[in-house]
Amino acid sequence: MNFSFRSCVLVALSLSGLVGCAAKPPVVAEVKKAPSEDRELLLQQKVQEKEAEIERLAAKMEAMQAKQEMEIKSGDADDIAAQKLPRVRLSPTSKAPKVEDPAEDLLGHEEAVSLADSRHETMHWYFRGLTQLEHNQYEEAVESFAAFLKSSPRHVYADRAQFWIGEARFRAKEYPLAIIAFNRLEGEFPDSFRRVEAGYKKGLALEKVGRADEAVVQLKELVRRFPRHPLTSEASAKLAGLEISIAKKLLQ
Repeated sequence: MNFSFRSCVLVALSLSGLVGCAAKPPVVAEVKKAPSEDRELLLQQKVQEKEAEIERLAAKMEAMQAKQEMEIKSGDADDIAAQKLPRVRLSPTSKAPKVEDPAEDLLGHEEAVSLADSRHETMHWYFRGLTQLEHNQYEEAVESFAAFLKSSPRHVYADRAQFWIGEARFRAKEYPLAIIAFNRLEGEFPDSFRRVEAGYKKGLALEKVGRADEAVVQLKELVRRFPRHPLTSEASAKLAGLEISIAKKLLQ
């Protein structure tokens, strides 16, 4: 067969078109891969979002922990400090704080403090008073707590020191002096977390000095104001006993 030049060109163009059609499948394959690539990018984005969320939560937890430590340091979280912090105490002859096991604290769970608190220059008087009180050295304990109050009247532990003065007087059976100490606590530190215990001990001291009527008034007010306090049940029982005793005396 004889082909003209024009026929050859047409044949060549047709062949190139076929070749072009044969080369198109890779392009189609690339288009099909696009959805999988999008899914991979989407997963990477979600992972990054989760990591960012974890970092935000970690930062929030650190901020909360820092706030809690500041509250404990300032004395605003007595209950937390009591449960989690070690006891720091001084012996009567030493000025260096000593950390003790919480189970060995003989004066109650509220006397836990942070190491930062114990660095206050006058805190050795407070810890000395606690140690003396534990050893039944009541007059010495009163002197130590009084020295602490004199040097740091606005310290966060000032109300506690005043309470322990009343407690030392009560244990020494110096009931009139105990009443005076507890009255001072009520007057100068009305928001003290020791106010309920101080009020209860004041009621007991009033009874001891023969002022049963005043003791009844004291305990009634205590039960009325703090109905959910752990000491309220004891105060109620004591109050009932006092009222029965007073009634019997009136009938005699």
